[in-house]
Amino acid sequence: MNTVATSASFQVDLVQSGDIPGWDAYAAAHPDGTIYHTLAWRSVTEEGLGHAPYYLVARGATGTVRGILPLFLVTGLFGRRLVSVPMRDRAGLLADEPDIASLLLEHAATLTRELRCSYLELRSLAGLDPDLERDHHLHCERQWITTRIDLAPGKDLLWKALDRDAIRWAINRARKHEVLVESDDTPSGADQFYELFARTRRGMGIPPFPRELFRAIHRHIISQGKGNLFFVKKDNTALNGLISFFSHDAFVPAYAAPQNAYRKLYPSEVIFWHTIEWAAEHGFRTYDFGADSPRQTGLLWFKKKWGGVQQSMHYHFLLNGRATPPNFDSSSPVYNLARRVWSNLPLPMSKRLGTWVTRQLS
Repeated sequence: MNTVATSASFQVDLVQSGDIPGWDAYAAAHPDGTIYHTLAWRSVTEEGLGHAPYYLVARGATGTVRGILPLFLVTGLFGRRLVSVPMRDRAGLLADEPDIASLLLEHAATLTRELRCSYLELRSLAGLDPDLERDHHLHCERQWITTRIDLAPGKDLLWKALDRDAIRWAINRARKHEVLVESDDTPSGADQFYELFARTRRGMGIPPFPRELFRAIHRHIISQGKGNLFFVKKDNTALNGLISFFSHDAFVPAYAAPQNAYRKLYPSEVIFWHTIEWAAEHGFRTYDFGADSPRQTGLLWFKKKWGGVQQSMHYHFLLNGRATPPNFDSSSPVYNLARRVWSNLPLPMSKRLGTWVTRQLS
């Protein structure tokens, strides 16, 4: 099925493969567009997690793109669901006007039913129009919190604004120990990052994402100049790694891999400051740490110390056959036992099982 809906002025097409003319241009021009709206991220999600894309595009009478909604079908032990987008904290609906947004939501709901999904989930920083929420029976959750730093003051003032006795002290101490930051945009760098990341997640009691995800991120994001990878090293030993994305005018530190054994060398403080400085120098307006659970009070406090302002994310759900929205917050106490068990798994087993588990939960 290609055309899924029409109105007097607009047509909505469902495209599962091939390029969509105007899609990336529309995502780049829309003020709420993100890297997760792009066709590059579609490729990352397909190749890295195996989720099938269901991309909705609204066109005007002349064929001009007037709205987009990237969706992925996630299937697993917890049923079937449509998500925009899985694994990351935002994407959702972009449209020129409420009527177009309403048409896209109407046909996302139709897809939810046709694909026998238990719910539709739209993740975004900005909320939807209350009329759209009401008319389409959407339930809005504002549990997740993002921390954003305004980069406009520039690196010198940003440095002076840091907590002198915590952040600046830690960075200066790391420098005295000759801790360095190196850029690596090679495929082998992505593989090295995965090894660090898998150890980090095992230590936290959380399943790691598949190796293929980071290879796909390298192919479609880093090698295309849409993101970067830095390592913190001492004597050629990697202490931390950070994969970041360029999302409109926001710099997004997306995946970190701090090694607990080296925490007294403060590699996290070093790599965050380095990328804040880099982002400010390269014209980004915002440094966006991404979403965290309100239960992660220590992590939220750490991010706020960098001068970040915290705000709630908007997650909209259309429930289809279930009474309440799902809860995959791994910091919830109900996951305590699972985290303890996972943290004691041998690393090779954690990698193998993590590939399967994260594809189920993303």
